[in-house]
Amino acid sequence: MASMIPPRTMPAMMTTSRWLGYLSDESRVTATVPRLCDKVERRLSEITCTAQVFEAANLFALMLFRAGMTDDARTVCHAELAFALRRRGRSDWPETVAFAVQPQINLLRLDGYAGDHHRGLRGLQELAEISRTRGGALPDADISSPDWAVVPDWNLLRNTIRDVVIADTCKVTHRRSTAAALLEAAAVLRAHWPLSSHSGAQHAYEAPYLVDAVRAERDGVAAVGGIGRRSGLTRAIQLCHLASQLAQAGERGPAEAHAQTAQRFVAQAGSLTLQSRLTRLRIRCAIADTLHATGHVSRARAEFEQVVLELDGEDPALACDIVRRLGGPDSATAGQAPTTVGPERVRILLDRVMTTLTDGRH
Repeated sequence: MASMIPPRTMPAMMTTSRWLGYLSDESRVTATVPRLCDKVERRLSEITCTAQVFEAANLFALMLFRAGMTDDARTVCHAELAFALRRRGRSDWPETVAFAVQPQINLLRLDGYAGDHHRGLRGLQELAEISRTRGGALPDADISSPDWAVVPDWNLLRNTIRDVVIADTCKVTHRRSTAAALLEAAAVLRAHWPLSSHSGAQHAYEAPYLVDAVRAERDGVAAVGGIGRRSGLTRAIQLCHLASQLAQAGERGPAEAHAQTAQRFVAQAGSLTLQSRLTRLRIRCAIADTLHATGHVSRARAEFEQVVLELDGEDPALACDIVRRLGGPDSATAGQAPTTVGPERVRILLDRVMTTLTDGRH
């Protein structure tokens, strides 16, 4: 396949944290708004059980958020919680309790990223209490300790909530507050879940390196605990930020050494099951950044080009970022699917989703 990247000199690099953000492993939904619309339509036509109702509604809420329709997204999430509460006392209530957590998470994300982020962070703290103690209530629904007691797979739900709390607390604070607030929040999360570097979301161990990797490395504030491939991956993520920031400061030798160590850790974690295959590709982009900043322009270009090929259309936004960083125009990714949908299609879907949540047939 011919490269979509034109043969130009690469422009000056920003630090890794500026364009890639967190490198930690997490589930990533990268579909465009039209593709999310297609998925919602398919899910709505296939509904036969409660789980599929939540799946369709959660996808639609995500699509609305991506489209900037945050009020409608909130309406859908609240309707999901009301739908869940109407099932109290039914035979599937224990499973419904677990399903209700996702729309609550979505509401907190809407606050965190596009609303009152202080409220979003407070809500995440309430979720943290649920994960740690199996007590407490959802911020926006009357689901509390007696309900958590009947969840059939509590360990799975507990760990899911834990990972959301860690990842979104770090990401929201990084985006909407100060570096000092992020360092404080990450320290609290590490104290709550000290083994999250090798079991769970890694963001609290990455955050100090995102802020100031040199200081974090010197002070050892986020030393990786545990032994294993995931701990190695966490360390690789830290070293990516350290290498990038050293390269930007002109410390070529140490930067190259840390990047090489990061590559070894990533290779050792090769068979590790991750939440998203994009995690490894994003880490490779970070390492390629350092390669370029330390003068290895050809190797950096080759790695970036390979990542674009391996993306195979899965993350159009990342592909566009790579092309731009290599000096190519946005038109170099021409032929991608449209990124918007007409308002009429959205309104029709909104009516279908709300009807599904309120008609009482499921």
